[in-house]
Amino acid sequence: MNKLLRNHIFLDFEAYFAQPYQECPLVVPFEIGAIRVQNGEIVAQFHAFILPNSNDYECAVNCVLDSNINWNKPHPNDPNFHLFRPIEITKLGPLFEIFALGSSIDLYQLKCPFVSIQTSFSAHFVDSIIAKDPTLENVVLYHQMKCKNLEGKLIDFDLFSHAFLGAKFSSKQANLEMHKANKCKYHSQKSSSHCALGDARYLAGLFIKHFQ
Repeated sequence: MNKLLRNHIFLDFEAYFAQPYQECPLVVPFEIGAIRVQNGEIVAQFHAFILPNSNDYECAVNCVLDSNINWNKPHPNDPNFHLFRPIEITKLGPLFEIFALGSSIDLYQLKCPFVSIQTSFSAHFVDSIIAKDPTLENVVLYHQMKCKNLEGKLIDFDLFSHAFLGAKFSSKQANLEMHKANKCKYHSQKSSSHCALGDARYLAGLFIKHFQ
């Protein structure tokens, strides 16, 4: 079978604060969205809000209070914040690895509210984890979530699309359209905002469309 039609994860994070290019990068994520595409179809999705740890909590609150950037970030001090069922970043990694590598039965047995299964599928190693400009994703996925079983799989969307699809999709083009993608319930009420799940869905859609 064509390697491109095996198992790919399309991944995006949204952050309260992000300086991923520094020598000591600082990223305070608040949302993860991922789409698993196996054999050319979407088989599962992963979506969760992330609880800032004690060291990053003040940074997260200050970023939300900044009137210039508060348009798409849930306030961690909001009395309704618990309704998002935020998860600690240290607990996110093991769940995400099962999402990326396991079968539909494995995912079902998790009984995890962050996972949505679209159809039955088998366990499979990950061919690629694809993200748009994945510097931030690299910090969160490997250094914060500590997904050791997924090391070396992260690839830039532009590189993937040009090298493997032979297509001229670019992150700049994608960025213009991502806000139109299907968003989570929270971000669907924020007309101008990015959504981690919506962005991941959009990139996955470009990939699938290429084979139709």
